[in-house]
Amino acid sequence: MAERGFADRRDAGRRLGAELTGLEPKDPVVYALPRGGVPVGFEVAAALACPLDVLIVRKLGVPHQPELAMGAIAEGGVVIRNSDVMAHAMLDEDDFATVVEYERSVLDERAAALRAGIESISPVGHTAIVVDDGLATGSTALAAVSVLRGLGAAAVW
Repeated sequence: MAERGFADRRDAGRRLGAELTGLEPKDPVVYALPRGGVPVGFEVAAALACPLDVLIVRKLGVPHQPELAMGAIAEGGVVIRNSDVMAHAMLDEDDFATVVEYERSVLDERAAALRAGIESISPVGHTAIVVDDGLATGSTALAAVSVLRGLGAAAVW
């Protein structure tokens, strides 16, 4: 029986990298979602011998339950909304807009700090591989995929 779980994020990245190597992605670039996705993405990029970049995304947490995502935002102005979560949490557009405004300011600060003036790697013509350390609602991953598709990635994995 196969081993379950991972020793840590780097172990997860090494195993994922080994799996992806066998799939032979065309001209890959790994886009890691900070913070937890970076150590995973580092190992994936090493296994694929390809560039690693970060893609800044922010979960939009329900105000009274911040670990539950009602959506996500990403660089480039992408906004993902989970209407089902919003309805269940009885939130309206003003509630959503308030959280978006706050998280946009955090996203901008993080992007400035993480990039420190370094341009991101264009996904045009590349297989863009989105890496994070887990998924709950999937909102942040959807935001990342939307950014990369919008920027012209040949494929998004």
